[in-house]
Amino acid sequence: MTDLKPTFEHYFPEGSIGGQCAAFAEKLVAFGPVGDSLASKLAYMQAHGSSNLSDIQVGDVVFTDDSKVNGHIFVVNADLGNCWRATESNYNLDQKIHHTRLVPKNFIGLKGHVRAPLKVQIINPVPMVNLKISIVDNIHWPDIQQQAQQFADLAKKWSNGVLTIEFNILASNFANFPLQVAASAGGVDFKVPESTWRRNNLCPLAPAADAIIFATNPIGNAGEQGYMIDPDISGEPFILFIDALNTPVFQQTYGYTEFTKLCLHELSHMMFRMSGQPDQTHFYDFTAGHTLAEAYPTIDYGALAANLELRRKQKLTTPMDSNTIVVFRDKADPKQTIWLLENAEWSGFSDFTTYQGYLHGRPSVLLDLDHDQFVKLVANPEVYKS
Repeated sequence: MTDLKPTFEHYFPEGSIGGQCAAFAEKLVAFGPVGDSLASKLAYMQAHGSSNLSDIQVGDVVFTDDSKVNGHIFVVNADLGNCWRATESNYNLDQKIHHTRLVPKNFIGLKGHVRAPLKVQIINPVPMVNLKISIVDNIHWPDIQQQAQQFADLAKKWSNGVLTIEFNILASNFANFPLQVAASAGGVDFKVPESTWRRNNLCPLAPAADAIIFATNPIGNAGEQGYMIDPDISGEPFILFIDALNTPVFQQTYGYTEFTKLCLHELSHMMFRMSGQPDQTHFYDFTAGHTLAEAYPTIDYGALAANLELRRKQKLTTPMDSNTIVVFRDKADPKQTIWLLENAEWSGFSDFTTYQGYLHGRPSVLLDLDHDQFVKLVANPEVYKS
């Protein structure tokens, strides 16, 4: 289910009076009455719900023992990965409504949940957006995986749980690549990898990606920089070019790395572009009194999702060159089990680096298969040639 916070806020604004927790929840969801005590609430939950915490989903009524006498009830308005976001009343014993508290999924006070139809009509639901981003790692930092995860986690947090980034990391060893001037400011040229080189060397590495982050050491620009590059042709991924240093002082000062910050900044540019909105990235990031995190909730994720769906369809309808290599991967083990179909001949790879070296610079299309499908492919590759 989508994020219900906008809907609940529409009917019951933040900070308004909602009364007791259970009475308010009963205005949102068709359940109850549950009584006033913790014991009566848990008895209702056991009779009409479940104590299986892993089964909780958006829209469920959740029971806790925050008060050992009366307990507490909230309605889940969003799933934010490792926590739920709560819509509730009287949590602070002031009978006020709030829609922002985050409840860790491992909170020891969670007792169970009840699932029932909503009493309110969903208003302008915000679609959940999943972006597929491949990070072409040309810097080889030992903590690149952790920095990429930090980037994904902050993007989800800043978007209030709407945006999920599904990323993978592809090692590369581009010692030299041609550059072109992308922009100039204050008499200084900012350079990025040349467009034909990008199309021949970066895009084939991740043809299914919505965006490619090309991460490399600084290449002579004025300091560490990022740059969002629009696709040259329909169906190609955006390129987020990041040249950065791995400096611990940035993490210590801001709570996240310089690489993470540059990725979040360029992703903001990309999302504003895809949503069709005026790009407010620099306003929020560089204006005193504002932060880049404020830009993410202003994105029109509905428009972004529609554009994303169109772009993915364009990828599927873009004709393959006669020399295109078809790459099959096992979703269960994408870095170790790979088959290539090239010129009607099959090649199997068990080493990811060897596969990348073989593919380097040549056009390809990537098909990720469920494990059972991949096993069938390996057993009888001929059935997939059509």
